[in-house]
Amino acid sequence: MKRRAMILCAVFCLLFSFTACRVRVDFTQGEDEDTPPTTSTTKPLPESNDEMATEAWEIYSHALDVEKTYTTYELIYEGREKAIGETVVSKARFVRVEKDGAVTLLIEREYGSEYSSAYYADGIGYFDVKGKKYWMPTDEDAVYEVLKIAETENLTEPMFTKAIVIRDADGGATVSCPLQAKYALQFARMYLGDTATEGTVIRAEAGVTVNAAGDPLVFTAAVSVDHALYGTVSVESQNRYTAVGDAVVLTPPQDLDTYASIIE
Repeated sequence: MKRRAMILCAVFCLLFSFTACRVRVDFTQGEDEDTPPTTSTTKPLPESNDEMATEAWEIYSHALDVEKTYTTYELIYEGREKAIGETVVSKARFVRVEKDGAVTLLIEREYGSEYSSAYYADGIGYFDVKGKKYWMPTDEDAVYEVLKIAETENLTEPMFTKAIVIRDADGGATVSCPLQAKYALQFARMYLGDTATEGTVIRAEAGVTVNAAGDPLVFTAAVSVDHALYGTVSVESQNRYTAVGDAVVLTPPQDLDTYASIIE
């Protein structure tokens, strides 16, 4: 069973359509290397941030490795999207329990005033999409597709050139990774689609906060695009683990017997 990782910004969407980010993006192709600043000296430019960039990547990649081991968890998504002078707040709750090879999944999301949910168990998905309640035989992957939750690509080490690390007193750390121009557009397209292509990316940043053991607590992302028609379009989000393993409690909806078969 392919694990559905809620990394970085799993439920990103535009003001105009709900399209969560779990898409695959190839970060290996991009623009040419950033042109170094001009200088009047013949001395070589210093290596910028190499040690911190390496440390940031080690923290981030370790967090990903740990996150990949999560099969039972509760994850809270919070996002804020701005365009054309309007702001939409989106929230989602993902509860996943895997036991003896069987998966039970609950997704609840709010996008502005709209509510949708999905409950999956024993090969049956129960969906409440904007008040329309139905059930159908399905699998875990299809549950995400129904709610338009796509897969987010992970960052790679070359993208951490400008990353910074802030250590806290308890031994945890926060990594902030502003992306260079050659990666920024591709990153922004994951969350804003053609809006990013049609505009100019003015911010593309990812990050993670870990505890002293290096376990991921919060994955973050932020994208801003200057668009000729929409003005500044921006998305900020965080995926926050509130429970992992035995701490997870999954309570199914109480009215599943009222859901209609989709084939009726």
